[in-house]
Amino acid sequence: MQNITPPKAEKQLKKQFADSSAKSAYIHMPFCRKKCSYCAFTSFGALNFIDDYIKKITKEIKYFYDGTPLNTLYIGGGTPSLLEIKYFEKILSLFNFEKPAKLASNKTFPDAVHPKDLLSKDYTDFNANKTSQNNTFTPNDTTQSIDTSIYAPEITVEINPESADINLLSALFKMGVNRLSIGVQSFDDDILKSIGRLHTAKKAKDIIFLAQDIGFENISIDLIYGLPGQKIGVKSSVSADNGSSKLLQTTITQEDSAYWENTLEIAKSLDIAHISLYGLKIEENTLFYKKPPKHLPNDDIQADMYEFAVNFLEPKFSLYEISNFAKTEKFYSKHNLNYWNDGKYYGFGISAAGFLNNIRYQNTKNFKEYMENPLSTKDLSILTPEERLDETIFLGFRKREGINVKKINEKFMIDFDKKYEEIVTKFISTGHIEKTENGYRLTISGILISNLILSEFLC
Repeated sequence: MQNITPPKAEKQLKKQFADSSAKSAYIHMPFCRKKCSYCAFTSFGALNFIDDYIKKITKEIKYFYDGTPLNTLYIGGGTPSLLEIKYFEKILSLFNFEKPAKLASNKTFPDAVHPKDLLSKDYTDFNANKTSQNNTFTPNDTTQSIDTSIYAPEITVEINPESADINLLSALFKMGVNRLSIGVQSFDDDILKSIGRLHTAKKAKDIIFLAQDIGFENISIDLIYGLPGQKIGVKSSVSADNGSSKLLQTTITQEDSAYWENTLEIAKSLDIAHISLYGLKIEENTLFYKKPPKHLPNDDIQADMYEFAVNFLEPKFSLYEISNFAKTEKFYSKHNLNYWNDGKYYGFGISAAGFLNNIRYQNTKNFKEYMENPLSTKDLSILTPEERLDETIFLGFRKREGINVKKINEKFMIDFDKKYEEIVTKFISTGHIEKTENGYRLTISGILISNLILSEFLC
């Protein structure tokens, strides 16, 4: 890997990124009301700097974004749902987006559109009565909501249950945001409190129901396993009256609510489209690192929790990537698939990373540095062909479909089966890798030791 000293002149840096043709962008919003005990992401509580930060990130986007219509935009954090509606409007106005794959009329549209234009009458019969006089959405409306599947671009915003409300969600929906990623983490109140979350299990469910009422179809939730005091447990009694998740009734007691199965059971009952699961890792610069919590499940129990989740969520949810489950292929995360398919993407904001024209870069994690000059705070590295191959293999094995050997051979001019014969043969014999129609993939047992397996490919 060849490191590039960040140039003093921003024009030199812009030249590095010229004509990138990247169709994905990530934007980092670092603000939080409170830092969760497990969180190692760049975030802090300086909410009074939000307005200034938006001005700086706007400057960065305007300077480096080349105007290529985006297929995905992901606004993450931190807690983006702390932002006022005007800031989302500002950010979305800075980008072009690909036109929808399917239109509701025969009218000819430009190749690039603004997301809010996707809500025009030319695209859908959206009923204007959904907006009341005070510009808020009424969830009891019986008018038909928009089918977000008509959109080509995927526009995701991360939200936390305690900071989202009806005004924000309805405004995001009307702007063209068509995917929500909700940080739930657990449906047990004691566990939520122990890891520093500010919401309750009920609040998380209420926000999901509210988003569904507003019209969001593509809703993902994050869940963490291996949390303090968490156990796999036995199945609790969870039912729904008349098949409606809105009338979810549970008999989970305070004593058994910490069971991992109960959180998964509730998640299955909520009629959401996507679930992301993450095993707890104690990282540096976290509260848990400074003060380790008690009663943590060990690595073996974490592995059992993961395997249990895969079996428990199927067939309603299918595993399509090591940490991600979706109801159907329609709800696979387009943005994350671009990462795993080794695609190009922009990264805007403090600590954000990007990959353009064979250059991997990351913005500074120092807030003061970023605010002083957001244009020249990038650490740049040019990847060698061998490093590009390593990344393609590493990222490809994260997907449930695995790696495509033919594509790898054509891209890197190698014979994969010959180059990696010893490693592949070894892990096929142990049942950790299996052959597919197009190449190889990790088995479920292989996923559990994926770091070990992949380290051998990357040597």
